[in-house]
Amino acid sequence: MKSKNNLRGHLFLPAILLAIVIIVINQKFIDKKFDSSKEVTIGKVTDVYYRYKQGGNIKFKFLVDGKWINGLDPKNPAFPKYVREEEPIIGKYYKVEYNPKDISDSKIIIVQKKFTHSELKSFGIE
Repeated sequence: MKSKNNLRGHLFLPAILLAIVIIVINQKFIDKKFDSSKEVTIGKVTDVYYRYKQGGNIKFKFLVDGKWINGLDPKNPAFPKYVREEEPIIGKYYKVEYNPKDISDSKIIIVQKKFTHSELKSFGIE
């Protein structure tokens, strides 16, 4: 009986490590696919809020072909492909990366650098 419990104990850690490796490889594949087709535009944070047990979210809208599209990102994401240099500021403009084949696949890039007036004007924002 002891050997069965011992065997389970020895298999548990490798199973967990294997699951972590599979998740990391899958995320890298998704990120690589996203990076190969992404486009960059401008977005504006419209809300930052918290959900119980789900952490915070950043609600934003971004400009594609003259239309504003709604987006939602985690405030403190687990994977490094999300950029968070500062707390998101409601009403501030940031860069947004999106997949032109699936506009719902987007990421807001929260950086400290502000857009210049001429950059905002190039997007049609005064």
